[in-house]
Parts: sequence; C-alpha cells; structure tokens
Amino acid sequence: MKRFFEVVSKDPQRASSSSEPDSESTEGINESPEKDKECAKSKKQKYEQKYVKYWESEFKWLSEGTKGCHYAFCKVCSIDVYIGKMGKSAIKSHANTQIHTKNAGTISLNLVQQNIEPLFSSASKTAVIDAEIMMAVFVAEHNLAFQIMGHLPQFVNKITPDSNIAKKVKCSRTKMVNILRNVLGISYIEEIVDLLNANKFSLIIDESTDISLVKTLCLVVRVCKNFKVHDLFFDLIEVESADASSLFSAVINSFTKNNIMYKQCYDGFHLCASYACEKLPGEVEDLARNIFNYLKSSSKRLKDFSSLQYFVEFKANKILHPSQTRWLSLSAVVSRLIEQYDVLIAYFSIAVKEENLQTAKNILTSLKDPITKLYLLFLEFALPFFIKLNKLFQSESSQIHKLHSSVKEIVVTLLECFVRKDYITMFLDSTSEFNLPPECLLDLESIYLGIKVECFLITNEINVIEIDTFKNKCRNFYIEAVLQILKRFDLNNSFFRNLSIIAPDNVYACTYKSIAPLLQQVPRLLADNIQEIDSEYRTLINFVKDKEQILDIEEFWRMVARIEIGNEQAFPNLVKLVFAILSFPHSSANVERVFSQVNLMKTKIRNRLENATIKACLQTKGLLKLQNSDCTNFKVTTEMRKKCNKAMYDIAK
Repeated sequence: MKRFFEVVSKDPQRASSSSEPDSESTEGINESPEKDKECAKSKKQKYEQKYVKYWESEFKWLSEGTKGCHYAFCKVCSIDVYIGKMGKSAIKSHANTQIHTKNAGTISLNLVQQNIEPLFSSASKTAVIDAEIMMAVFVAEHNLAFQIMGHLPQFVNKITPDSNIAKKVKCSRTKMVNILRNVLGISYIEEIVDLLNANKFSLIIDESTDISLVKTLCLVVRVCKNFKVHDLFFDLIEVESADASSLFSAVINSFTKNNIMYKQCYDGFHLCASYACEKLPGEVEDLARNIFNYLKSSSKRLKDFSSLQYFVEFKANKILHPSQTRWLSLSAVVSRLIEQYDVLIAYFSIAVKEENLQTAKNILTSLKDPITKLYLLFLEFALPFFIKLNKLFQSESSQIHKLHSSVKEIVVTLLECFVRKDYITMFLDSTSEFNLPPECLLDLESIYLGIKVECFLITNEINVIEIDTFKNKCRNFYIEAVLQILKRFDLNNSFFRNLSIIAPDNVYACTYKSIAPLLQQVPRLLADNIQEIDSEYRTLINFVKDKEQILDIEEFWRMVARIEIGNEQAFPNLVKLVFAILSFPHSSANVERVFSQVNLMKTKIRNRLENATIKACLQTKGLLKLQNSDCTNFKVTTEMRKKCNKAMYDIAK
C-alpha cells in the first residue's frame, strides 16, 4: 500500500491523468454486477405451473381452482392451493397437513353413513312390512277377532321397547283386513290359478247356510303338487238359491273370473247308517237322548251320578249326546251307555225314589227292558262297519285305489250275517239291481248279530216272540244298510275295480302285467302315449323287486318318480297319469272341513263378518298349507311386499 501511494504522489499529473481511466474502470466495475444479474435472470427464468386435469385421478378431492389456472381447489378443506411454484408438490404438501387429514376423516365418515343409511332404511321398511303381513297371518290362522289389532301393535312395541321395527309397525283393523284381502288373498289366488292351469285337478263343492242365514257355496280343488295330492280351498261364493242351475252357474263364473281352464263324488256313508237305523225302534235313540238331557239339566244330578260312579268304582266318563245330524256319533254314545249300563240303572232307581219324576221312571223302565240292551249290543257290533267306511271316504290322503276292495269287503261281511253263503257269490257277480228273494235269506235262528248279543241271549230268559221281533228288525237293518251302500257305490264299476292296478302291493307282487284295463277308463287323461305308459308300467313291475315295506300309495309313486335312468326320469308318463288319477275326489269331506273353519270364524259374536273377509282368511290358511308352515315361519315373498302399499285400499272388494 505504501509503495502504491508513493507512486501516485510522485507523479501527480500522471496520477490525475490516470485517474480518469481509473474512474472509468471503477465505473465499469460498478456496472458489471448488475449486468451479470440481468444475465443470470435471463438464464434462470421459470414459468408458473398450471393446473393439470389428470391429477384428479390421483387426488379424488381435487378440482380446478377458483382463483385461476395456477390454483387447485381442495374439496375437503374448501380452499384454493397455489401451485404456481411447486406444482404437484404443493398438492402433496397440502394433503399431508393436519387440517386436511382431519377434514378428510370427517368427510369419509359422513360418506359411509350416507351410503349405509339408505340400506338400513330400506331393510327396516321391508322388515316392518313383513311384520305387518305376519301379524295378519297370525290373526287369520288362529281365528282371532280383528279388534285385537287395535292393541296388538302397541302391545308388541311396549314389551320390546328396543325394537325399531315394533315402533314403526302401524297395523290397524282396516289395514289388516286389506292385507288379508288384497295382499295374502290375491297372492294365494295367483299361486293356485297357476297350479290348476298347469295340472289336472278335480273340483269338490258343497253348500251350507251359516249362522247369519247366508247361503254359501264352497269350492275345494284336489290337485297334485310336487308329487303330493293336496285338497285346497278355492272359493266361497254367496248364492241366492241352492238349486242345481244356480250352483252350476256360480262354479262356472268363479272359474271364468279366475281364468281357470276346466273340463267336465261320493257323499257320506254315514247316511247309510242313518237309513239303516230307521229300521230299528226309535226308543233306543230316545233313551240315549233322554238320559243325556236328564243329567245335563241339573248340576246336582251330574254330581250325584259322578259320586255313584266313584262309589261303585266305575270310570267317571260322561254320558255323550247323540247328534241329530251325525248318526255315526251314535256309535260312541252306544258304547258309553253299555259301559255305564249298571251304574245308570242304579242311579235312576235312586232318582225315581227321590224325585218321583215321570222322565226318570220312563228311563228306568227302558233300562230294565232286556230288549233295549239287545239293541244297544247289536248297534255296538254293526255301526263300526260304517265308521270304518266313512273314515276311508273322509281321509285327507289318497285312498281311491282302496275304495272298491274296502266297500266290497264290508258288503260281503254284512251279507254273511243274514244271507246264505251260496247266494253271496251269485249276488256279487250279478249286474242287476239289488234284490234279495226270501229263499236266499238265513232263518232268524241263524242270523249273526254279534258275539255279545249271542252271549246275552244265552244268559237271559227273554220271550221268544220278542227275540224273533228283535232279530227280524236287525235283519231289516242289514238289508237297508247294504241297499244304501250300493246306491252310493257301484261294485260293478270298472274304473274303481281297476284302480287296484296302481296299488303298491299289486305292483310289488306283479299281480297285473299291463295297465291297459285302467287306461280304457280314463281317456281324458291320455294323450297319444298309451303305449309308452303301458311299457313303463311293464318295466316298473320288473324293476321294483325289493319289497321292504308296503308304502302309502303317494309315497310309493313319489319314490317311482325319483327313479332315474341315464340322468332322466325313468317313468315320466306313468307317474303323471297316476298322480292325475290320485287327484280324483272320493268324498266332500274336505269341503265340510272348510265349513267347519267358517263356523269357527263366523260365530254369534262375529256374525257380521263379510264373505270377502272370510274368504281372505281361508285363502291365508291356504297359503300356510301350500308353504307347509304356520304363522311363526311363514315366508313373506317379494310379490306380497309389492302389493302391501296404499293401492291395496283402492282394490274393489
């Protein structure tokens, strides 16, 4: 430094002259950094990042900014994020902030709730509809008064306060009636119409008058479903008149209304017993009725009779009431009178002394008459034949193949009691009208009236004339009984006789080599496959050899239906024919059961029930039968749920 200053000071001129360039150079040095900066700026200049649309595929919460193209909008935080400098990195940095993370968690929870709540709401609505329908099923199945619906939903809600379904159930009497009529009833009709149009079926009808004097015609169909024969309620029709023309029109109208394709029975054998009993003295039935009425009219008498039974160590069984319409109930009445006969004599002997009433005297006189007991013993022997026959015809299961053999067996048994044996075979082979000439009858001494009657005659001394009168009346009973049976069942009917061809025991035993005799009796059930049916039958009798047990006829043919050869049903045509035959009716007992259900619904207290409502209840019970269920496991279908809406109130009754 010193040398520098010295040089300058020695030559001031030079220093001054040289100062200019120094100043210039200094100026040049001062200007060069700014120029360098400008050059650096020009080299390092960057553009602002714009929003890129495809970022949204990675960041679902992202969209274009509201402040311009250099911003991105966060839907979660509802703010614009500047991306001009950092671009995508700015978005990632924002995503990692605490505020964004918190807001994103809240939004996710809300979205989940929004997505799930409709599902639960829909499920809850379905469950409420199901609950209301099942309540209606419960009321119909158990014949409950509809007024119960005024309290039942609230009661269920009260005892299940934590149930959201119970809180939402609103099922008043009006709503329940409409569910029965327009949801369950219509669902049943739709199902049964499809069933009838797809299968062969038979129709059984009967007419009755209910407690409110309304005449109704009941229609029951017998049809096969899943290789099982069902008796199903079809319709309940109010009729003005019960003549044949009116009833026929009612049936046709019902079928037409429900779009049923149709093409064109045997009644109670209890009537045979009724007509036969008319050949016996009326004093027997009068005695049974008088004893019942005498005891029933006083609780003191019932107590005294019960005490006497206990004292003499007899069963404390009540005296039964003989029905005025069901003569077969007389069998149980007769058995009870015979069982309590000695006690009754003892009781009425005391009653005559204590009360001195003419009724008691008449009853005691009849009881002490040995002929009275003879008639009771005879009825105890004879009436069970008709009970057996009636039970066969009233069976819910298919027994049509047994009718001919069972009726013939009972007719032969009755004939053997009063007809000479050599005439019985001739009579059974005859096709003429039933007629018994005197020479074919056994004499009175040889008539069989039951072992108890025979023993009673041996041990008791009775006037011979009275015995002959008694036996003659019993023979008339037999004659009338056989006559009435044959009026209702023709033993020469080829159809019923040939039905034994499809009986399981005959198939196992190869009794028949062909089904041709039966095919000739059912031309309407046949198509053009007669040979196929007969060939299948001939194959079957050689196919089923292992006779482990004699199955019920329906079970047997269901087993046959399950037999396959090469993954195909082995006997399709034969099985179809057999189940069509099994759908033939053999009595109107199933219709009588429907009227019994109607009587349980329409009582003295509930005598204002409309026919449409009664029909809806019967249809609901029909649904239970089709589902093989009860009110606890009834299956509510999707179609039922669809019908359960406001429109059900507008459907015409």
